[in-house]
Amino acid sequence: MIQARPPAAYPLSLKLLLVALSYGVLGVLSLQMAIAPGYVAPLYPPAGIAVAAVLMFGYRALPAIFLGSFATNIVSSLTVGLELGGLINASIVGLGACVQAVVARVLIERHATIEQSMSSGKGVIRLLLLGGPVACLVNATISVSSLVAFGVIQGDEVAFSWANWWAGDSLGVLVFLPLVLAIVRFPRSAWTGRRNLVVWPLLFALLMLAIMIFQIGRWESERLQNDFQRDVRALSQLLISRLTDQLDALHATHQTIEAQQGADGRFFQGLVAPWLARYPGLHVVGWAPLVKPGELDEFTAWARANVTPDFRVFQRDRAGHEKSLEPASFYLPITLVAPLERNRAVVGLDPLGFAPADTALRRSMALDGPVATRPIRLQQETGAQRGVIVYHVVRDPTIDDPQKSLIGMVYVGLRMGDEVDGVLAESGETQLRVCLFDEDDAGRYPLYGTEGCETAALSDSALAWQTPLDFAGRKWHVRIVATPVYANQHRGWAAWAMLIVNPLAVSLLGAFLLVTSGHTQRVEALVRERTAQLELSGEQLRAGQAALARAQALAQLGSWELDVERQQVHWSDQMLRMLGLRPGATLSFGAFLDRLQMEDRASLIVELARLDDAPAFAELDCRFSDGTDANRIGHFHLESERLPGRGVMIRGTVRDVTDARAAEAHIQYLAHFDPLTHLPNRAFWIERVRAQVMTARRHQEQFAVLFLDLDQFKTVNDSLGHAIGDRLLAVVASRLQSVLREDDLLARQGGDEFVAMLTRLPRAEDAAVVANKMTEVLREPIAIDHHELSVSVSIGIALYPQDATDADVLLKQADLAMYSAKEAGRNAYQFFRDEMNLHAQHQLRMSSALRRALERDEFELHYQPQVSGADGRIVGYEALLRWESGVLGRVPPAEFIPVAEATGLILPIGEWVLRTAFAQQARWREDGEDTPRLAINISALQFRHEGFVAKLEQLLAGAGADPARIELEITESALMQGGGDMVERLQRLRRIGFTLALDDFGTGYSSLAYLKRFPIERLKIDRSFVRDLPDDPEDCAIADATLSLARDLGMEVVAEGVETEAQRSYLTARGCHVLQGYLFGRPQPARVAFDGPGDEARMAG
Repeated sequence: MIQARPPAAYPLSLKLLLVALSYGVLGVLSLQMAIAPGYVAPLYPPAGIAVAAVLMFGYRALPAIFLGSFATNIVSSLTVGLELGGLINASIVGLGACVQAVVARVLIERHATIEQSMSSGKGVIRLLLLGGPVACLVNATISVSSLVAFGVIQGDEVAFSWANWWAGDSLGVLVFLPLVLAIVRFPRSAWTGRRNLVVWPLLFALLMLAIMIFQIGRWESERLQNDFQRDVRALSQLLISRLTDQLDALHATHQTIEAQQGADGRFFQGLVAPWLARYPGLHVVGWAPLVKPGELDEFTAWARANVTPDFRVFQRDRAGHEKSLEPASFYLPITLVAPLERNRAVVGLDPLGFAPADTALRRSMALDGPVATRPIRLQQETGAQRGVIVYHVVRDPTIDDPQKSLIGMVYVGLRMGDEVDGVLAESGETQLRVCLFDEDDAGRYPLYGTEGCETAALSDSALAWQTPLDFAGRKWHVRIVATPVYANQHRGWAAWAMLIVNPLAVSLLGAFLLVTSGHTQRVEALVRERTAQLELSGEQLRAGQAALARAQALAQLGSWELDVERQQVHWSDQMLRMLGLRPGATLSFGAFLDRLQMEDRASLIVELARLDDAPAFAELDCRFSDGTDANRIGHFHLESERLPGRGVMIRGTVRDVTDARAAEAHIQYLAHFDPLTHLPNRAFWIERVRAQVMTARRHQEQFAVLFLDLDQFKTVNDSLGHAIGDRLLAVVASRLQSVLREDDLLARQGGDEFVAMLTRLPRAEDAAVVANKMTEVLREPIAIDHHELSVSVSIGIALYPQDATDADVLLKQADLAMYSAKEAGRNAYQFFRDEMNLHAQHQLRMSSALRRALERDEFELHYQPQVSGADGRIVGYEALLRWESGVLGRVPPAEFIPVAEATGLILPIGEWVLRTAFAQQARWREDGEDTPRLAINISALQFRHEGFVAKLEQLLAGAGADPARIELEITESALMQGGGDMVERLQRLRRIGFTLALDDFGTGYSSLAYLKRFPIERLKIDRSFVRDLPDDPEDCAIADATLSLARDLGMEVVAEGVETEAQRSYLTARGCHVLQGYLFGRPQPARVAFDGPGDEARMAG
C-alpha cells in the first residue's frame, strides 16, 4: 500500500485548501497559454498536482481536486471566452480530473509503495508512466466527450483536442509530480540528500519552458493571421475580378448596340450567348428601346409581329404587381432578353415604373455610364437569392443634345448568390464565410451571406476582415470571417511539435534527476543485499552440488574430470552407475577406455590428444563394450582448459543416448522407406533416379523407369478389407523385388502403385525382359488366410535418354505408358511413345472443355427407339447423351464419358441428363395418357454417390415425371462396387416406381448370385454379342444362354445393336422381348425422333 501520510506541520484542511488553490491558479495560467485553434493547454501542471495530492493525502484530496478544476473552467470561460456549457460542463471536467487521479493511484500502488518506486530507476519510470500517459487517458476521454456534447468542440477537432488534452495532462504529471513530491519531501525517506538536486533544475527548466510556450503562442497567432489575410485578399480580388467581368459584358453589349443603333432578336441572342455561358451569376441581359407615348401602338404592333404575339407594355409597383402605364415623356419597354425561357415575364416591362430601377436609370442617363440598383429580388427569381440590375443607357452618337440622343438602354441582372458561390468554388476556400452588402445613407442592404451578417460586429480576436467595394455607382462592402475549421486546417504543426517536445524534454530531465539522485541509495541497498548473499553462498553451493547430482541421475548424465599432468580422474556418482559400478568406486582412466568399443576408443583418444594440445571442446558418440549391453551408446561432451600451475584439465560429460539414437534411426527409416513393404518410398526413389541421370549422362549409359499399377486391387481391398490388401501388397513387393538385380531399385509409389529403376541397360529390349518377368512372377496365386488371390500388373516403361533426360519427366512418361497398357487390356507392359503425350494433352483439353460444356449448353439428348420383338411396335426409347463442343467439335460418347467419370464431372452431367429426360417424359404425360417407356443410363460413380436416390426424388418432383414409365440402366460394375447398402438402395428405387435394367450383361462378372439377390427386371445383351449373330457359334451360345436365364428368372431381355434382319429373326425366334439398333432407327434429337406419344403405336423396321 502507498503510505499517504504528508508532513503534519499544518492542519489537513489547510493543506487541501492549498491543493485547490494551486490547482486553480496553475490551471487558469495554463489555459491562458492555450494556442489557437486549441481548447486545451500543451502542458497542464494541475494534472501532476492532482496525482501528487492523492498519493500524499489519499482519497481525502478529491474534493480539493474537484474544486480546483471546477474553478479553473469557470474562470477560463469568463477570461478566455471558452464556452464550457455552464456549471454542468465544468462539473463533468472536474469529475474527470478526480477519476483520473484515483486511477493513477490504483495503478501505481498495484506494483510497489511510493518509497520503493522512488528508490530505483525502473520504479521511477513505472511511477511516471502509470501516473502520467496511462492514467491520463481517463480525463482526456471524459472531458473531450463533454465538450463535444455541449458543442464547444466540433466533430473534426475531436481527435486533435483529445490528443492535445492527453499530452498536456501527461506532460503535467511527468514534470510536476516529481517536482511537487520533492518540494514537500514525500515520502521523507526517499528525499534525503537529493531534494535540491531535483527541485532547482526543474524550476529553472519550467521557467524557460513557460517563456518558450508564451513566445510560441504569439508566433503561432501572427502566422495564422498572416495566412488568413493572404487568403481573404486573394478571395476578394477574385470576387472583384468576377464583378468587373460582368460590367465588361454589359459594356460590350452597350458598345455593339450603340454602333448598330439597335438590335433584332437573332443578333441580340448571338451577341450575349457567350457571356451567359461563361458567367452563371449573369441571370439576364436585356435591351429596351426608347418609345414615345404617341408611338406605343405602332411599337406594340411591331413587337407582336417580331417579338412575341402577346407583347404589351406594362409597369410594376414596388411589390411587383402590374400597374397601368403612368404618363411619361418616354418609355423603355424591355423588348429583347436572354435567356428568354427564364425571363419571359419581363418582356414588355417598363422599369421606369419601379422606383429602384427608375433611380438607377436616371443616374445612368446623368452619368452616361452603368449604374446598379440597390439589392432587390429579381422579378424572375424563384429562390431566395438577392440580386442587382445594372443599367446603361444607349445614345445616338450623331446627336449632341443629351435630351434627344437617347435611343434605349441595355441592362444585366445579377444573382449575387451564384456570383459569390462561383468565386468560392473557384478559390477552393470552403471554410471562409463571405458577407456582401450594399450601403448608402438609408442603411445597409444584404447581397450575400447569413442573415444579419451585415449588421454583426467584428471581434478583434476573431479571424475577420472587411473592405469597401465600388460597383456600378454603388458602395458595397465585402466581409470575410474564418470558421473554426479554417483554423484547424491551417494549424502550425511545427509549433505544436515544439510545444510537445520541450515539455517532454523537461519531463525527461526530471526523470533523469530522480534516477541519478537515487543512485547512492540503490548502491547501498545492493551492498547490503550482496553481503547477505555471500553469507548464504556456502550453503547454496552445497545445496547446488546435491541438486546437480540429482539432476544428473534423472537425466542419465555422468561427468568426470581428468588432470592430464597428474593422471588423476574424478568420477561423478552417476558416471559410475552408468558404468555398472557403485558410487565411490575406484576406476582408472585407462580402465574406462577399455570399456569402449575399439573404433570408438581410438576416436576418443584422438580428441583427448587434441584437447591436451590447446583449450577446445569436442563432441562424439561412443559405444560401450562392457559386457552389460553391447548396443549402449554414450554421447561425450569434452572441453579443456589450461590452469595456472596445474597444467591441462579436461572435463567431460556422458549421456546415455541409446534410445534417442534408435529413435533417430527409425525416423530416418520412415523418411525414406515404406513401412508396409519395406521398400524405398517415392521421395527416396526419385532422388536416386536424379542421381542416376547424372551418372548415366557422365558415362553415356542407358537406364529405364518402370511404373507399375496392380489390376483390380481395389476389388480385393473393398471385398476382403484393408488388412488383407496390405498383406497382399507386401507379398507382391517381395515377388517383384525377386526378379530385379542388386543395382536396380524398386519403390512403392503409394496405394497399389510401384516404380522401378533398371540401371545400365545395354539394350532397350532388356527393360521389356524385366517387365515380362514381373508379369510372370505374379501369375501364381497368392494365399492369404484361406483366400487364394490372383493379381496382375500393368507396366509403363520410359527410357533414358531416348524418352527424357529429367527424372520427373521420365516418371510422368512411364505413368502415361502404364495407362496405355491398362487400356490395351491390362496385365501387360507398354513402352512410352510420343503419341501418348498427345493423347494425354487431348484428354486434358477434353476435360477442360467438359467443365464448360454445361455452362455453354453444349449437351443434347438423342433418343433411340426400342421395339417389341413380337410385333415390331415401338415400346420405348433410350436417352443417349451427345456432345457438340464449341472447341473440339462433335465428340463421341466413348471418348468423353470415361474422361467425365475420371474427373468426377459425370455427377453434374448425369444430373443434367436425368433432369432433361424427366422433363421429356413429363411432356409425354401432358400430351397423352399412354406414354412410352424411357430408358436412362446411370454411371457407376453416379449410382454410388451417397445422395443419388434423394436427388432422383427431387428431380422427379421438379419435373412431374412418372417413375413407372422410366427405366434406369445400371452396369454390372456399378452393382459390384455399390457398397454394403446397395441392395437397400435398389429396393428404394423399386419402391419409388422405377424399372431396373442390367446394362451390358455378359461383359463383366455376370454373377448369378446378384441376379437372384437384386430386384432387376430387365437384362440388356451387349451389342458385342449381337454383332456376329447368327454366324458366330460363341455369340449364339451366349445369346441363347442369356435368353434362357432371363426366362427362368422371369426377366425381360433387351438386345442392343440389332442392325440386320438376320439378327432380328434369330433373336425374336428365341423369345427376345425388346430389340434396339440401327435396323429400327438411329438416335435422333427429340424434335426428330418423335412427334408425341402417338409414336408408340407406329411400327418400326
